[in-house]
Amino acid sequence: DLPVLEMGDSDKLQIGEWAIAIGNPLGFQHTVTVGVISATGRKIPKPDGSGYYTNLIQTDAAINPGNSGGPLLNIYGQVIGINTAIINPTQAMNIGFAIPINTAKRFINQIIATGRVEKAYLGVYIQTVTEALAKSLGLKVTKGVYVSQVEKDSPAAKAGIKEGDVIVKLNGTIVESAEELTSLVRNYTPGTKVKVTVNRAGKEITLDVTLGTLPSQTGSSTTTSKEFYGLKVSNLTADDRSTYKIPAGLEGVIVKESKNSFIKVGAVIYRISVNGYSFDIKNVNDWNKVVDNIKKGDYIGIFYFYNGVNSVFSFRYN
Repeated sequence: DLPVLEMGDSDKLQIGEWAIAIGNPLGFQHTVTVGVISATGRKIPKPDGSGYYTNLIQTDAAINPGNSGGPLLNIYGQVIGINTAIINPTQAMNIGFAIPINTAKRFINQIIATGRVEKAYLGVYIQTVTEALAKSLGLKVTKGVYVSQVEKDSPAAKAGIKEGDVIVKLNGTIVESAEELTSLVRNYTPGTKVKVTVNRAGKEITLDVTLGTLPSQTGSSTTTSKEFYGLKVSNLTADDRSTYKIPAGLEGVIVKESKNSFIKVGAVIYRISVNGYSFDIKNVNDWNKVVDNIKKGDYIGIFYFYNGVNSVFSFRYN
């Protein structure tokens, strides 16, 4: 039997308690560094600018390249976190971050039970509240996340969240951007009950929401697309609609990879014409069926929505 470490309870961490990091920094195996828990509930921006890593443990125990994935321990030898990131050492020293072990436990149990990680979702289309948006819509707050639409029968709808609400907190954590709210929701598993605080016409209301599973992860439809003309697509998700501001009524597939200079990542393809015959594209299955039957010499038209504009890209397939 392999020796294993006992898991601790990261929800009970106290600022200032001892923390021990173990890893292989710069190739030096089994390196141990010691520090304290500097803070909990930290957020840091993702390197690609797509959002935030949230609810992290901050420690001054030295974490260097090669430490990632190693354990952060308490003085009892229990795992309280998984070492993950550091602040650029040219900006500051001894500021490292770890994923709380309780967050990891949720996903470990999910993988054991289902063989995959299912993402939680609220079912709202959102945008970050700016000063300009607040003025144009007459909002009573200048910070938060504006709900532009609520999906029918979604967790948000069932909990009473309404179009026009401004989400200001999730489980007590202040949210100031759409990316931050999305990242916070991803810290939870489907079925988790959370408290969502909204500002509605100047009054704060706290609603109990049971998070659901992203619709794209339910059912048996194909989600892996065939590449065609440098394009790879996937089924639309609530996150996609929010990120790329895709209208609620538009059905199609979203471009995830593009080697094509005309159609960009984030475009929604909703129709393909082949030699004058049109085929609606509502999911990856539709996409695969159509592109499978395209032959050299066919005249193709790809109808797509991008950045608020409907366009068509026409060409002869060679």
